[in-house]
Amino acid sequence: MTARTGFTQLQNITRGLNRTTKPRLPPAIGYQGDVEYMQQVTSWRQWIDWEKDDNLVLKDEDAAQYHARVLYTYKQALMAVYYYPELWFEAVEYCFTNGLDEDAKKFLTQGIAANPESSLLAFKLADHIETSTTNDEGSDPGAKARMKKVREPYDKVLDALYELIKKVSTREAQEVQRIEVESESISGGADGEDDVNAANVSAKKAATDAHVAAVKQAAQLQVDQLSKIISHVWISLMRATRRIQGKGLPTERGASGFRIVFNDARKRGKLTSDFYVESAQLEWQCYKDPTGTRILERGLKLYPEDEYLPLEYIKHLISTHDVTNARAVFETTAARLLNNGDEASAEKAKPLFVFFHDYESKYGELSQVVRLEERMKQHFPGDPSLQQFSKRFATSRFNPVNVSPVVSPTQLQPKAMAHPSVEMGDAINSPIQKVIDSITTNSPKRPFPADDSDDTPPRKMARGESPLKGAAGRRMNEQQNQNQQRRGNGMPSMGMAALSMPPPLPQSINYLLSILPKAHTYTETRFESAKVVGLIRDIKLPAPGTVGQHYPHAQAPQLAQHLPAPAQAWPQYAPQQAPPMLPPQGFMQPSPVGQGQYGAR
Repeated sequence: MTARTGFTQLQNITRGLNRTTKPRLPPAIGYQGDVEYMQQVTSWRQWIDWEKDDNLVLKDEDAAQYHARVLYTYKQALMAVYYYPELWFEAVEYCFTNGLDEDAKKFLTQGIAANPESSLLAFKLADHIETSTTNDEGSDPGAKARMKKVREPYDKVLDALYELIKKVSTREAQEVQRIEVESESISGGADGEDDVNAANVSAKKAATDAHVAAVKQAAQLQVDQLSKIISHVWISLMRATRRIQGKGLPTERGASGFRIVFNDARKRGKLTSDFYVESAQLEWQCYKDPTGTRILERGLKLYPEDEYLPLEYIKHLISTHDVTNARAVFETTAARLLNNGDEASAEKAKPLFVFFHDYESKYGELSQVVRLEERMKQHFPGDPSLQQFSKRFATSRFNPVNVSPVVSPTQLQPKAMAHPSVEMGDAINSPIQKVIDSITTNSPKRPFPADDSDDTPPRKMARGESPLKGAAGRRMNEQQNQNQQRRGNGMPSMGMAALSMPPPLPQSINYLLSILPKAHTYTETRFESAKVVGLIRDIKLPAPGTVGQHYPHAQAPQLAQHLPAPAQAWPQYAPQQAPPMLPPQGFMQPSPVGQGQYGAR
């Protein structure tokens, strides 16, 4: 690539970039400014990708210069999108991949300082510390010291997240107080005895209460989201601690192990049901410890309205072959959720019914399956019964009820192409039209079909010389003019008719031929094809009113003795009309059903 080309490409990529040293926080998805912010991030990534693609051909000749250009681009981008953790993570990944560990650590340190609440950067730093240290097993001092280093990033991000929850609560209280003060100041001078003023005060109070409820709901949504993040940070810390120190003993002071992390998380609070489920699975999957069951029981009491934890508890009991208690937990939880009376609680109970119906269909009794389906019809009438019934016989990969086997080859007939109309459908597929299409398609005037490859341009075939050029064309035109003059004089034309193609049949004739039945469907009297062709070939009809005038004298007496005068022999016909011609003897076979002298057709 030349310098001019590279400069032009860079100008096109960086034209819309906002190179600022005063970054702003990224707007939340769905709120004002989110699209513009992401467009900036996309533009910065395009510039980074352009440098990574080595358009200047520096990677093989000068690798240090190549990496320096990429790092420079990352630094320029991170000054503008300082609070975007994913771009910090991409810079760290690039440095670790290319052996630039010192630059990677700098990026991690600066990124965590800019985004202390980012779990992505905290996880990356903890993972780097865990993988870079020696893998000492057991509870020796080396493992404890390593665990202390690994835990530092987790503790920092947890502190930042808990601080965010405090800020959300503080903002909520301040906003509610401001709304109440404004409401009191507006309604302070109203007279309670006046009916109009009382109605206004009541309406303003209702609007204030609605505003306060909306503020509290928005704050609760933010707290719930932060609680989910906090719970999963604790879960990740427990898993890392289990890998380094194992289970541990929670009763000993200063003991190591992931059970200490479990106790620390419970003390700080703001946890979701996911934390208890993952803790129980760690106990059971790694150590087959019954402590997992007790953790789930504790979580069931702490989150009575949750639908995820009861379902996981039932799965855990079934995996431990405690089906009796699993059924008891199912009945208790389903009754509690369904008795609330609201539709949201009923929807929470639906996954429990679906899972237990699947289990009973595979391993339970038929009576239990039928009773469960009746309950599902009662509580969830919107679900079709066929879907519930078909799930009895399905596995995770296939459901035989939803597939119909092919019984006969007639079921595999290919679909016909759509026709323009009913009248023209069969006419287009008629033998005459196929001949015309083949003549048109194979014309030397058409170009050679192009190859399927997109890289090669369509090829052209050398066109044949037109037969209408030169002396041959002039002679043909002269002969055509002579034939037209002969037709005008009543003389038969010859020559050009043998060279020209017959014109296509009219549309009405094509339609008539298309609606005629096939030959194999006709079972009555049939024409003898040889005699029909001979009759059509040998018959000579005179023009109306000129009987005997245009025939040779040798044939006129013979023909005249068989043809009486038109007006005397056929008085019902006009004098200028020719009599109907009767077929010769033997032209048709007698009809077996007596449908007339000439048969059915």
